[in-house]
Amino acid sequence: MAVESLDPRSCAILDAIVHSFVTGIQPVGSRTISRRYNLGLSPATIRNVMSDLEDEGYIMQPHTSAGRVPTDKGYRYFVDRLMGARNVSQLDARLIHNGISSESDCFDDLMARTTELLSEITQHASLILAPALRGTPLKHVEFIQIRGPKILALFVGAAGMVREQLVVLPESISQDDLSRVSRFVNERFEGKTLHEIRDELLLMLSEERVQYDDLFRKAVSISAQAFADAEPGTQNGDRIYIGGQNRLFDQPEFADAAKIRQLFQALEDKQRLVEILSQCLSQQSDVTVVIGSENPEAFADVSIVSGTYKRQDKELGTISVIGPTRMDYSKIVSLVSYVAKLITELLSSPERES
Repeated sequence: MAVESLDPRSCAILDAIVHSFVTGIQPVGSRTISRRYNLGLSPATIRNVMSDLEDEGYIMQPHTSAGRVPTDKGYRYFVDRLMGARNVSQLDARLIHNGISSESDCFDDLMARTTELLSEITQHASLILAPALRGTPLKHVEFIQIRGPKILALFVGAAGMVREQLVVLPESISQDDLSRVSRFVNERFEGKTLHEIRDELLLMLSEERVQYDDLFRKAVSISAQAFADAEPGTQNGDRIYIGGQNRLFDQPEFADAAKIRQLFQALEDKQRLVEILSQCLSQQSDVTVVIGSENPEAFADVSIVSGTYKRQDKELGTISVIGPTRMDYSKIVSLVSYVAKLITELLSSPERES
């Protein structure tokens, strides 16, 4: 959302109001700004500028005789000006590297650990949108007998993405036969996406050979069912990993029970979250900040900072922090950008190609 330019003095005072409110959680007055920030301006001058900023919608007075607080428009102006500066502290960089730098973990473990770590550092909720497995090349599949006609289909995709799917067959099958089916699928379909594999299986079901070759029939039948159901989660198969959502409710902005309930219900709506984070993924910027009222109504009291992570230059998903509009944007934008780049490096490493 573009906003008009402010003169340097107004910018300095708005920056001071944002910084003071983010750290102190109290409305900010002209004397506070004059005392804490070396702006070379008298309280009277600051008061006049604050009045102009209020008239223009950058700040507001929550109640009579109180100081001012930033509006969503004020935060937006502040955020747009800081987007070029992304410096992560040495302590945070060390914590992140120590926490998520392992290349041996499977994709799910890496995503889950990243959300918890980012939430712990920011003290806000953290979300990761992961892509549907169907769009990634298959590296390996294994069919494992559980009991009777029930088998477990284990899919391993690019970058270590792992999905498990329970399949119930019309009849029992031995583990030896399942192992042969696994070998058949791996030899025939390695490197193809689930979508491509599913199309080929549908063609195979109509082939005459299926009617006469028992193992081939079983392989096609098992694979067709397993691959058809291999996308648990949201409607499109995308996955959402959430860490630290309870930290949101520790914020004073959410002391009201109705707000807590509305936000909790919104976070439970995974399909809606996918839609919101997918919009961030479609933006041209590597980091996107959506502030308060710029969000859908259920998220109007929070801001979402999202960074895009990739694999071999292909965008996979987003890493996001969600918190009150009164968040430390300069820190969180830097952290999200830093973590997204690190995850990109990990997923693109040669170890994950093998």
